[in-house]
Amino acid sequence: MRKPEQRKGRSCIRPEFPRSKHTGGREGTSRDQFATMMRGMALSDSVVNWDHKNLDYLRRPQYDRWLRRLLDQAEAVDLTAVESYAGHGGEFKIYYADVKNSFKRIAMQLGLMSDEKENLPRDSYNGTVTFRRGKTRIHLVPESGPF
Repeated sequence: MRKPEQRKGRSCIRPEFPRSKHTGGREGTSRDQFATMMRGMALSDSVVNWDHKNLDYLRRPQYDRWLRRLLDQAEAVDLTAVESYAGHGGEFKIYYADVKNSFKRIAMQLGLMSDEKENLPRDSYNGTVTFRRGKTRIHLVPESGPF
């Protein structure tokens, strides 16, 4: 979904909880290149009856408003401060200047997947990559803004 001809203006929203598990192996398309990063992922053992959930908040206009508000309220921090905030909870953001250099450097320092395709980082929504460290949610946000 990162190539424009496939994306067609659409985006994928990555869920807060992993819904898949990396099985490893040399046969897959990634040839196990992300095994180290994905080894700690676990399938959720919570049962959710999705037929009774209102998922309208995931539609683009509502989701964009929610994310914009979240990013506006998140405290901007320096990369060196991330670990000190990890156990405290809250919302933080780190700005990156460009994908090929700045994002890649920050992602590698944080132990995140640093690859990109068509100038979009893996797992990004409008260029923003969200991840958790302990109870803290951190957003890597393009300086030019996600919207």
